[in-house]
Amino acid sequence: MEDKLSQLMESNEELLWTGRPEAFETMDKSNKRPIIIGEIIKAVAFAALIIAYLIAGKRSGGVMPGLVVVLLVVAVYALASPFLTARALRNKAVYALTNRRLYRVGTTGEGYVDYDVIKVAAIRTDADGHQTLLCGPDALKTRPWRWRDLSTGSAALDMDTRECDRYVFYALPKDEKLMALLKEKLPL
Repeated sequence: MEDKLSQLMESNEELLWTGRPEAFETMDKSNKRPIIIGEIIKAVAFAALIIAYLIAGKRSGGVMPGLVVVLLVVAVYALASPFLTARALRNKAVYALTNRRLYRVGTTGEGYVDYDVIKVAAIRTDADGHQTLLCGPDALKTRPWRWRDLSTGSAALDMDTRECDRYVFYALPKDEKLMALLKEKLPL
């Protein structure tokens, strides 16, 4: 991941800090209930969709088994999604601060955001004690159970102002140097 980071950085950038999310449980206090509710909703929705397709197919004279298989594969992926997200953050995510930008690599939304487009930011702590950096007004409005998902997505910029609307670093390590740099570089 560090190689990927160096590929993204420009030649005039200085790496100030790099680290990984601290250890966390997938089904912790902040995420367990939303994950369970989400899994039930997804399972019921996919079961209803498949049953509706089978009933409609029977009435019209034909069911395409391939379509049922595709729906089942999509359902399995949707059900596995919260666990895959947590695994990617635990095993692959790398956070970095340079003199110009915040970087995240190793997740699906890897990339960076310049400090100068971040107009509001905060470090918030969830019920499990994990500190999360929330950049942008949209990120600041989200509930703790959404922080993990948002930390694997790309930076969202407001299309009109070109300012950061959402960028998240989940489960920041408790590091004094990191906190000092964030306070220096961001409007916390």
